[in-house]
Amino acid sequence: ATVLGTSSRLRVTAMQQFMQRPEVREYLRTRSAPGAAALDAAAQAHLGAAVQIGAVELWDPAGSRVFALGAAFNQPDGDALSSYLKELHGTTAVIGRLRLEGDRLAYAIGGRIEENGQTLGYVVERRRLSNPSQTQQTITLLTGLIGSEAAIVVGNDDGTAWTDLTRPVTGVPITQRSTDRLLDYQRAGLPAVFAWARAIEATPWLVAIEFPRDVVLAPADRLVRRASAIAFALLLVAAVIGWALSHRITTPLRHVTET
Repeated sequence: ATVLGTSSRLRVTAMQQFMQRPEVREYLRTRSAPGAAALDAAAQAHLGAAVQIGAVELWDPAGSRVFALGAAFNQPDGDALSSYLKELHGTTAVIGRLRLEGDRLAYAIGGRIEENGQTLGYVVERRRLSNPSQTQQTITLLTGLIGSEAAIVVGNDDGTAWTDLTRPVTGVPITQRSTDRLLDYQRAGLPAVFAWARAIEATPWLVAIEFPRDVVLAPADRLVRRASAIAFALLLVAAVIGWALSHRITTPLRHVTET
């Protein structure tokens, strides 16, 4: 959670700096060809190597896209657009919730550009989660360090979308209210797990570590089986000793009684 929170703060800071660039305001005012060329260069520099998975977009006050550079994203409309505008209504950059874009989850970073009390438009950076093959290498490294066949999942703090960082997943019953305590659940088709979740700073997301219940309880199960075997052996020995002592005491008494 700390690592992801640090990364998120850096992303928000970078977007805030981009929102303050004069090319952004100039294009929202004029939408001229020279302005578009200058904005292209600024957006390209902002995205850098993420141009394959992310896009910088400018929207007018109604939410219609007037500029885009980078990966292709659908133009949101209806409830989806209302949800975006609600998240990005502030003049300070924020990170939005995870949303399903095709077969992968994506999220938005951005905010509203205001001038003289009027909304010029919105600056929105939309990003899909990183390349699955590269992300899988990172996940394998992290879970290997954690051990015990751990899995990492990230999702919205209202439980609406979850991912294992390579693809969307379902059945994670975690919300903001259930953080910082041990959770016990089972996702469809997977082993039952114990999990612990924590909020990620500067985002509306949670990160959770899942451990298979059988793996976690395996040492305790072995201890119980070993202790049960030892207890049975001790009980058997005690029974034999008790029978022998009882026999030594009761045999002379029986002889006296018979006499």
